[in-house]
Amino acid sequence: MTELRRVDPRTLVPNPNNPRKTQPDARAEHQLALNIKTVGLIHAPCVRELEDGRLMIVAGHRRVRACIAAKLDEIDVHVRSGDEKSDTMAAVAENVVRADMTESEQWRGVLDMREKGATDTEIYRAFMVTPAYLRGLMLLSQIHPPIIAAIDGGIGPSYTERNAIARTPLERQRDVWAEIWAESADEGVDPTDYEMSREEFAHFDWEDFVRYLDQVELYARDFEFDDETAQEAGVVWEEDLFGQGGQDNRYCTQFAAIFKAQQIWAEKKKPEGCVFIPANEYGEGIVPEGHRSVGSWEMEQADDISTIWVSSRTLAIKTGRMRKITQRTAQSCEEGSLSFSSAQSAEKPKERADISGTGQKIIGEVRTQA
Repeated sequence: MTELRRVDPRTLVPNPNNPRKTQPDARAEHQLALNIKTVGLIHAPCVRELEDGRLMIVAGHRRVRACIAAKLDEIDVHVRSGDEKSDTMAAVAENVVRADMTESEQWRGVLDMREKGATDTEIYRAFMVTPAYLRGLMLLSQIHPPIIAAIDGGIGPSYTERNAIARTPLERQRDVWAEIWAESADEGVDPTDYEMSREEFAHFDWEDFVRYLDQVELYARDFEFDDETAQEAGVVWEEDLFGQGGQDNRYCTQFAAIFKAQQIWAEKKKPEGCVFIPANEYGEGIVPEGHRSVGSWEMEQADDISTIWVSSRTLAIKTGRMRKITQRTAQSCEEGSLSFSSAQSAEKPKERADISGTGQKIIGEVRTQA
């Protein structure tokens, strides 16, 4: 039997046998308090009346602390009738069974709130999330459902990879997904809707999936590497039977293999003294520590080092220059010495912040009180 009562949260007695012994995260505690202050207490804590008439918390210690921090004078509580055994079972069950909402559930919740007229500011406060996190959730509306299922299962793409996937039409995502899992789906089941298992994820690479979305048919005529390099990288050419006559119509659908062939070819053909460097996700060369990239507008110096790399986005072989950072260069930068690059950065227009002034104020309150 339970009875609903309205009480002062400060009068509630903590359970000395609370099964959760770990120290709570101060930031999470404050977020919960702000959330309760904004939307109210949704789930009433569970308590039991002691012999002296006081009410002891059975389940909901965090909620009670948050209500006190939110300066609520009264809250609803469920008063249980039972013994210590049933109280312990209830307290353990609450902590074990409770699970966080998945990202897709949060996303659908945001959509539902927006349909009911909630503003983004109200959603930030209710969910206790930043605008950047909310934008990340909204990417799910442009992502193929089996990929969303992978995200919920903890085996999905990174935020950067999600951005790339979301920029690709849904039809294209479905086609590529179906092609990948055509042999894994049961007979009579559309591979478009196939959901990857955790065991299959061990042999899956989201980066390769993103590259495959970008470009499927990579033609031999667009690359300079020879047959020996192609064989070394594992490139398998196919013939485009519908290609125009008089040109090389061989193509490959293995992005990773072509990327490797380009890297091998760049290593083979680089000039003497040129250094091969890796590329970042945007296709730009990454210079080693202690060096900086030299802009095309900067005058060439005798100690400049030539660099070569393969763009991870276009597969093109690119060249550039890098320069060793000397103590004098670092000192001049610290002293604010005028240079083209520093002047250019000074003239760069101010970018719009990801978080509004109101958002900054909310985050400031959280950090100060935490």
